[in-house]
Amino acid sequence: MEYRTLPHSGMKVSTIGIGSGSVHESNEKQTVELIDYAQSQGINLIDMATSYPEPWQNYGVALKGRRNQFHLQMHLGITYETGQYSRNYTLESIKRSFENQIEITGSDYADIAVFHCIDTAEDYNKLMDNGAFDYAVKLKRDGVIRNLGVATHTAEIANRFIATGEMDALMFSINAAYDLDPVANDPYGEDSKNYAGIIVSQNRQKLFQDCYRLGIGINVMKAYGGGKLLDAKTSPFGQAMSIPQCLKYALDRPSVVSCMVGVRNKQDLEDAAQLYSAADKELDYSFIMKIQSQDMRGSCVYCNHCMPCPAEIDIGQIHKFFDLYMAGDEMAKEHYYAMSKNASDCIQCGMCEGRCPFGVAIREKMRSARTALHTTSIIN
Repeated sequence: MEYRTLPHSGMKVSTIGIGSGSVHESNEKQTVELIDYAQSQGINLIDMATSYPEPWQNYGVALKGRRNQFHLQMHLGITYETGQYSRNYTLESIKRSFENQIEITGSDYADIAVFHCIDTAEDYNKLMDNGAFDYAVKLKRDGVIRNLGVATHTAEIANRFIATGEMDALMFSINAAYDLDPVANDPYGEDSKNYAGIIVSQNRQKLFQDCYRLGIGINVMKAYGGGKLLDAKTSPFGQAMSIPQCLKYALDRPSVVSCMVGVRNKQDLEDAAQLYSAADKELDYSFIMKIQSQDMRGSCVYCNHCMPCPAEIDIGQIHKFFDLYMAGDEMAKEHYYAMSKNASDCIQCGMCEGRCPFGVAIREKMRSARTALHTTSIIN
C-alpha cells in the first residue's frame, strides 16, 4: 500500500480510498467483508457520500471497534430527510446531517469534512450567508473536524473556497477525459477544423498546482469517468483505459493524495488494488496525448469550447451529469437538477455545434438528456 500526506494535518491516507456512491448494492454482511478487505490491504480512507441512507448503518456495524483504523471523509450538506439522497445547505440541515454521521459511525470527530457538491455560485453564497461555513470552521478550530474541504466538479467554485484560506482538502473530479482541452492550429479561428490535437486543460492544471503550493490535498472522484473510460465503446479516446491506468493518471496530478474509487462490493476494491501490482507498461497512459482531435469525433470531453450558449446553459456540465447518470450514478440526477439551467432550457439553435472541436451532436444529446432526466427534484 502507498500512502500520501494531507499537508496541513500530517494525516497519512492510502492512495486508494472507498467511494460509496454505489455501496448500497452491498448488504450489511458484504459491507463488513468490504471493510475487512480494506483493512487487510491497508486501505484507510472511506468517503461517506452514499446514494441511499442504508450504507451509513452498514458502515456503523462494519467500523465497530475499529473506527480509529480508518479515516472518514464526511459530507456537509448531504441529506436523506425524505428517504432518498438530496442536498440541503441550510445550517440546521448541515448540523443534523453531520451529527448523524458522527453518531452512526461511532465517532467524535471527522478526519475530513467536505461541503457536499457545491457547483454553483448560488450554493456557495448560501453557505456563506446562513452561517454554515462559519459553523464548519468553528468545528475545525475545536478539533471536531481535522481537515476541512469542499467537494465540487468545477474549478471556479474550488477557487472560491480556496480563497477563504480555510481549505485543507478538495474533493474533485479528475480523469483523462475531464482534463482535456483541444489545441488550435489557428488560435483565432472558431471553426472546429482548426483544432489539431489535445492538451491538459490549463485552468485545471493551474488549480492542481495552486493546491500543491498551498498544501491542499486533493481526493479524486470519478477517476473512471463513471466507467466511461473503461469501455472502448464509450471512451472518447476510442480505446479503453484499464483501471490501473485511470488511477495512475489521477495520482500523477499535482497535489492528489487519494482516489476515492466507487465500489459496489469487495470485488471492485480488489480490482482497484491491482494498481499496486501492475507493471510499468500496464500503467502507461501516454497514448492519450498522441490522439488527434479528429480521432475523438462525436465524443464530449466537457471542455466547454462550445460556449457561450445564448440560453446560458453550462453545456459541458449538463453532458457530464447526463453521462454519469446513464452510467448508473444515482447522485448525478440531483446534481443535474440543482443547476440553474438544464437540458429543458435548450432552444436547439445549434450555435454550440459549430464551435465544438469534436463534432458532438449537442442538440441531439440535449434532447436525450431531457428525455432521460424527465422527473423533477426539489433541492432546498
